[in-house]
Amino acid sequence: MTKSTAPGYTDTPIDGVSALWTGFGVVNWAADFRVLPSDGTGEVSVINTTTPVDQPETFRFAQKVKKDIYAGTDIDASAKLGNTSGLSTLIELRQVHSVTESTDAAYRKLVPIRVGITIDSPRDANFTKVQVLNMVKRALAGIHSQGVYDDFRINDLLHGVLKPKTVIG
Repeated sequence: MTKSTAPGYTDTPIDGVSALWTGFGVVNWAADFRVLPSDGTGEVSVINTTTPVDQPETFRFAQKVKKDIYAGTDIDASAKLGNTSGLSTLIELRQVHSVTESTDAAYRKLVPIRVGITIDSPRDANFTKVQVLNMVKRALAGIHSQGVYDDFRINDLLHGVLKPKTVIG
């Protein structure tokens, strides 16, 4: 007997759209990043050595065991897997951007920015890396408008507009 897993949604097609561009920034781990010292276990931080020292770019990868992946859900006990443990994985990017003035060479301000992705996943062989990757891509669709790769949705979010423009209600 073969078991399979599937998400519960069915996407309604959008005329003229088959997929969004999913290009990612090109990160050269081997040439540009070095491991930072860490006191903790279950995590590693790396720093981009090509940045100015007052504008660090770091990635932090952390993971811990999650005793019950069902905690905080409304899933009935009869529908739970036998093994309820899982992993909570964090991928965090931190950057410091500089603000300068074209007419005042002495003007320079620094602004920290952080982006984090947390993945809570079961320890179950039926839940694959492909499914997790597809979920990460789907979550990133939340920063774009419906059916297009643009910056309008992220602009709305940065202005406090949480509801996507095309959601009814």
